[in-house]
Amino acid sequence: MNKEAMRRADFKTGIILIVLSVLVLVETSTFPMTDSYGGVQNVWYVSPALFPLIIGGVLLVLSVVLLANAIREGGHRGGAGTLSPRRLLSPSEHTVRFGTILLYLLAYVYLFVPYVDFALATFLFLFPFALSFYVDRPDILKKMALIILGLSVIMAVLLLSGVWPRAVESFEYAFEIPLAVLAIAVPVYARRLIGDDPLLARRFLITLIVAIASPLFLFLAFRYGLRVQMPHEGLVADAAEAIRYFFRTPGA
Repeated sequence: MNKEAMRRADFKTGIILIVLSVLVLVETSTFPMTDSYGGVQNVWYVSPALFPLIIGGVLLVLSVVLLANAIREGGHRGGAGTLSPRRLLSPSEHTVRFGTILLYLLAYVYLFVPYVDFALATFLFLFPFALSFYVDRPDILKKMALIILGLSVIMAVLLLSGVWPRAVESFEYAFEIPLAVLAIAVPVYARRLIGDDPLLARRFLITLIVAIASPLFLFLAFRYGLRVQMPHEGLVADAAEAIRYFFRTPGA
């Protein structure tokens, strides 16, 4: 991809990221910054709104910087043309990439994070997303996107039909256990797609390590460092609590 095409891609990506970050901040503004639990008044830095506010704010700043750089280098010239109905009906590679980014972000913000354990949801978003663009192979991009699209459709149907909430009432991990299995299956499938190419194998390993370490670090830092509750805590959070209590010093 040449520099001009990259700047056009940055222009489009910057716009959609700004819109999404604003939506995150607007939604987060409805969360209570302080509240009372059992007669004890909690302060703002333990509010569940803190984490999405930080993420949304950082994303907004970075998106504005990305968009400004793209405009400064001419990325806005012809950039909006790829969003026209005619181009969308016969999408180019750049349009497909743009649509893929949009799919991942919408799935993560509106389906994964609100209803799935944060660490698990972030891995399911981060690994296929990062791998698709780091490996830079159209077949892997398409197959990872199809997996996320299929998962998003299934989750949306289960949520809208009420099946998901009813099942979770009966068994808290009714859907997180299958998603954890999927989180194992996707990297295994992706590794088979990569084959024996040593460069792509190394990129696969880097992506896998980052996709595991990043959500775990954020979870541990916010949950046990800042003592801020994550947007949704489930399978991984409960496992972390069980491990914490198992290794806790007796009498502590």
